[in-house]
Amino acid sequence: MEQVYDLLVLGGGPAGLAAGMYGARARMKTAIIEKGRPGGQAATTEDLENYPGFGRGTTGSGLTQAMADHASSFGAEFIKDTIVSLDLTSSPKKVVGKKGEYLGKALIYALGAEPRMLRVPGEGKLRGKGVSYCATCDADLFEELEVAVVGSGDAAIEEAEYLSKFADLVSIIVIHEEGKVDANQVSFERAQQNPKLKWVWNSIVKSVN
Repeated sequence: MEQVYDLLVLGGGPAGLAAGMYGARARMKTAIIEKGRPGGQAATTEDLENYPGFGRGTTGSGLTQAMADHASSFGAEFIKDTIVSLDLTSSPKKVVGKKGEYLGKALIYALGAEPRMLRVPGEGKLRGKGVSYCATCDADLFEELEVAVVGSGDAAIEEAEYLSKFADLVSIIVIHEEGKVDANQVSFERAQQNPKLKWVWNSIVKSVN
């Protein structure tokens, strides 16, 4: 007879780990399904200093491992698998992974997100060591340095403006010809008035080193 869980949590980032901890603590038979190591994007942060109660010297992987251990201490199980489909019409509900099928009376979606990566040589190796996907999270690490932002959409312009409060110079690398951006015109015109922003037109990033 197949094992039936009271709760299946899909995703093992901080939200999924918290959900799994609460489920297991409530004495529900709980499993957290995650394709990689527990922690999600948070686990890739090299130096974590903006999480309440933790200062410099805390790593994302260290914090999220503590979260996973907390969930495990209440009996939550961890299943390493990639989810490929769901059957929500059956009772119990069925989660189909590449390695197996899992049955649960209830599901919690905590699927998280992935940053849009350039997928160029050197990017992955330097993630968290100079390559960042969140200006709000990491801007102070670039205090008085020169940094680059790739892209010209609203998010890129907003991140560049924020980084300019910390960095000495922010180069915005744009694939389009001069004067053409994907951001709204109001944001673009405001950004053009920022003396710390340098526009690099007609350019494509080929590697990071």
